[in-house]
Amino acid sequence: MRHFFVFLSILTLLLSCNRMRKNAERFGDSTKSKSGKIFKKAIGNLLPVGGPDSVSIKNFVPAFQQNRSIQQINGVQLDISMFYVNFFVYKASRNVVLKGVSSIVPEKTFDIKSDSICTPISDSDVLFRGVPFAHNEHTQFFWHFRQLKKIKAFRCVKGHWQHYIIFDTNSDTVYHKIEELRD
Repeated sequence: MRHFFVFLSILTLLLSCNRMRKNAERFGDSTKSKSGKIFKKAIGNLLPVGGPDSVSIKNFVPAFQQNRSIQQINGVQLDISMFYVNFFVYKASRNVVLKGVSSIVPEKTFDIKSDSICTPISDSDVLFRGVPFAHNEHTQFFWHFRQLKKIKAFRCVKGHWQHYIIFDTNSDTVYHKIEELRD
């Protein structure tokens, strides 16, 4: 009888420990998910990302306005804490794009020096460059260029706007990001 009581006590203890472990795991998982939600909400309040607005590349490059050969596929503008970032994908020839962006007459700024022409940058510079919180469901169409085998990238500063232009060398597809610069 004594062995039975010891056996029953040990069995009860083991079952209780297992139940306590499962409750602790469940509590830990809910705590992690709650803390993650709180963190994301806090960051979202500090750096709110406004919903995307549809925008045309022709609003930023005046030389494109009368050019019918440019076919926009997609374009959105994000407002990240009053910092605008524009993402475009369109079809156009490399020469037309580079000449058009280079021909932009920038607004006068005291702190920012504009480029006269678009300059080539390394693929790695453009592959790893991004605005925090700009990689989201609204801009996925743009980040597709990272999966391309061969690209040619350029950068050009025009007034308060910095242009990153990525060409798919196997097609006329252009991935164009325009970031607002601060003084």
